[in-house]
Amino acid sequence: MGLSFSPDVFKALFPAEYTRKCLVNKVRTDARTIEALRTVQLQTNVIQTAASSSLVKLGKTSVLTAIKLAVGTPAVPTPDQGEIAIQVHLSPLCSNRFTVGRLSEEAQSIGSQLTRIVIGSRVVEMEKLSIVTGQSAWKLMVDVYCVDHDGNVLDAALTSIMAALKTLKLPATSVNEADNVVSIVPNEDATPLRMEHCAYATSFAVVDDTVLIDPTSDEEDLASAVFSFSYSTEGQLCGVYKSGGSIVAPSVMHQCMQTAKRNSELLAKLVDAST
Repeated sequence: MGLSFSPDVFKALFPAEYTRKCLVNKVRTDARTIEALRTVQLQTNVIQTAASSSLVKLGKTSVLTAIKLAVGTPAVPTPDQGEIAIQVHLSPLCSNRFTVGRLSEEAQSIGSQLTRIVIGSRVVEMEKLSIVTGQSAWKLMVDVYCVDHDGNVLDAALTSIMAALKTLKLPATSVNEADNVVSIVPNEDATPLRMEHCAYATSFAVVDDTVLIDPTSDEEDLASAVFSFSYSTEGQLCGVYKSGGSIVAPSVMHQCMQTAKRNSELLAKLVDAST
């Protein structure tokens, strides 16, 4: 007599097989259809000690972004520009696949993608962060913490960064002409950070020739390829990423690009309404 398991037990014992059986029936392990995105929830100013912060929940994935401000000396090649430094933290708190004290390849990869999108597409003009050319400029330290990892951290992280940047204000400053020391003027109103546009990512995973939007962690583990498209609020493609050797038909890629563009518009409306 064969053994039989409840769906929950079968999923816990054989997650890969459970995921594949679901996909055969055109449904996903979280009851979504193949083309469905997870619900996005957003909160801003969740950390009072940060200059700006936001929390994004994408299904069971949760990402917290905190921005700290510092005044530093601009780099020699760019004396009239400030700096934005993005670091992603994936710890055992969010998933047991990560270890304490070690920067994972996934964290490095996501951090690099976020930096290319934010800096490469000039979400913020670095010249707007300059205080005194060649002497002082703002440095934005953007720390992205994954609180719960159930896949697609990139999309959640980029949305969280956009929300945090949109609510960031730069304090008023004064410069001592004698020694060029920059001081914060406490009683003057801070100035909202000027952004050129926002950018949002939409990711996909290929599992057994099925293309899934907004993949979960289990789906990412089974994927032969994962790719994403990022679009600005102006409708411009500002980021493309692909990992894995699986070949995706050009027609499918084009369809995914159009889906990503529409999703970026929806995310922009959500962030605008929350900030």
